[in-house]
Amino acid sequence: MKDGEIQITAPSLEARELWKGFIYCVVELSVPSSLNLLPGQIHMMRETVETERERRNNLSLTLAAASSSNLSLVEDMPACYQPVSRTEAEIMLERHSDRGNLLLRPSRDGVSLAVTTRQDLSGSVFRHYRVARKHDGGYTFDVETPIPCATLHGVINCLVEKTNGALTPFIMEGPYEESITFVQANEESGERSLQCAPSTPMPPVPVPALPPKPGPRERVPTPGSESDRGDDTQKEKEEGSAVQAVQPPPTPFRLPKAERKTPLMPPVPTPRTSPSTSTDTPDARLRRLAVNSVPLDIVAQTISEELKLKLKRLAHQQ
Repeated sequence: MKDGEIQITAPSLEARELWKGFIYCVVELSVPSSLNLLPGQIHMMRETVETERERRNNLSLTLAAASSSNLSLVEDMPACYQPVSRTEAEIMLERHSDRGNLLLRPSRDGVSLAVTTRQDLSGSVFRHYRVARKHDGGYTFDVETPIPCATLHGVINCLVEKTNGALTPFIMEGPYEESITFVQANEESGERSLQCAPSTPMPPVPVPALPPKPGPRERVPTPGSESDRGDDTQKEKEEGSAVQAVQPPPTPFRLPKAERKTPLMPPVPTPRTSPSTSTDTPDARLRRLAVNSVPLDIVAQTISEELKLKLKRLAHQQ
């Protein structure tokens, strides 16, 4: 089978061959010729083949009718529907009696549906009911007096009302997690453990801003391009582009001129003069000039004038 292998223990070799023949008839829809069977057994297998063909035809007609009416079987199913067999339905109702005692499931023929119920009466009491689909739409609860229902939800509600609430739909919902968990490995030890995601919202990730576009480069003037500056500026004005102001060329660096230092003159003693002597004599002026540290060229001119006056005086005395 698709879900695994099933081993069947036959009481005899004849029974084993009969089981192999029935399985082959249902799968291949033909009577096998490789098995040693009696004429009566071959007749039974031919009837099995006809029954299986009829079942498959009815199933295809039911599916075609459902698709033509745009009816989704999954969406039309109540919450108590479980895709289990008869035995599995009884086990589920027995183990989870606190979740309900009425379950809707597929029927054995693959065309209709079935309802399985469980109640306590000196132990578990199970009942199974057939729910047939009508060709013109709707369903029929197949009992001694058939009960027509428009939908499967109507079938379940009908059972609940007829039993005064003694039957309740079986709702099998698993628990849901309240937080987000994930498996993460430790960076240091490499051990994997279950982590819980933070419940607080994550802060938005800032988007880096784009760098500003570079502006027009500043032109550096050169000595040879001074004459072309006027033409280039005029062309840029005509094109409508913004031209930044051109800085003047830097002035060459020059060392400051050394200041001429006046040599120090020896102090000249001031002669004592009488009160009657005039203070505005040439010697007095010479001494004042020397004391006041007048520049040398003026001192030399003054000395030469004083010598000329003295020579003139000597010449007049002789």
